[in-house]
Amino acid sequence: NFKEVNAYSLNISVDGEGSVSTASGWEGKYAEGYVETLTATPKDAGYQFVKWIGDIESTDNPLTVTMNSDISVTAVFEEAGYQLTVTNAGTGSGTVTPENGVYTGSQFLTAVADEGSTFIGWSGDVEGSTSVIAIYMDGPKNITATFNKSDGINDPDAVKFDLSNYPNPFTGKTTIKYSVDETSKITLTIYDVFGRKVDVLVDKTVKSGNYTIEWDGTKIPKGIYLYQLQGNSKSITKRMVLNK
Repeated sequence: NFKEVNAYSLNISVDGEGSVSTASGWEGKYAEGYVETLTATPKDAGYQFVKWIGDIESTDNPLTVTMNSDISVTAVFEEAGYQLTVTNAGTGSGTVTPENGVYTGSQFLTAVADEGSTFIGWSGDVEGSTSVIAIYMDGPKNITATFNKSDGINDPDAVKFDLSNYPNPFTGKTTIKYSVDETSKITLTIYDVFGRKVDVLVDKTVKSGNYTIEWDGTKIPKGIYLYQLQGNSKSITKRMVLNK
């Protein structure tokens, strides 16, 4: 005599970036009483397993399932949050945004030098000389932002590597003044607060001196923008506010 064995379905789904595997390598119908083990695996270090939801709610991983009925279960993943720590160094001063804290996914670091200082570059878990730089929070990040005092700060007649705009805040148009302390290949670029490039106003070699250029923001949404002067391994970033 044969005893009829009940069979039950195990339906597995995923919410977020990751996958689920079974210890048996099988997914479908199981004999009554079969014990299966589910393991949730994030896509990469930028994601983490959070919990199981559905017919079983648990944070266990791996998860043991006994097949005494049809079961539907979903593995939930989310972006992992990691600590960002930025330390200032050098003879000058400035500020870095965002502030130290826990962040997920892609972030843009922005360094703004104080008056009389110049941003030199990033070191540590990210390296570069541009004052706006992208990082991906796939683990704790320890980064150093170096600011030095501007060359010629004690000489009132010296041309300094500098940047400003007027009026600020402004409606429609503003005049950007930039100064270059030596013959340099320079760029003057506009970014939004997310680090996305909006406009390139200057991209050429200039002699030491003071220059002005008008930026027309009449077709740009109102908000806060960053404008950045780069040349000869130097970089300055300032903020301006566009009103409508």
